[in-house]
Amino acid sequence: VRAETTIKGKEIRLIISSSGPALQQGEIEELFVGFIDGRHAEDSYQSRLNMYLARNNAERLGGRIWAESEAGRGTAIFLTLPVH
Repeated sequence: VRAETTIKGKEIRLIISSSGPALQQGEIEELFVGFIDGRHAEDSYQSRLNMYLARNNAERLGGRIWAESEAGRGTAIFLTLPVH
């Protein structure tokens, strides 16, 4: 796992990346939607709730959060927030 931050213009960007297996596109699209009963495994409730709250907090503060994943390179979570 690797973490890096950069400041570009009026925003700060935090990237958390892992060189583990890549996520499928469907998993990436659902990463920040929270837990959907009957669709997600119960043991993923806490991590799904954390990602949902991260998205809500980022957006509430004027930022955004998203994920990118590529086979052979792993997955990266990007978070941007405005710098005041």
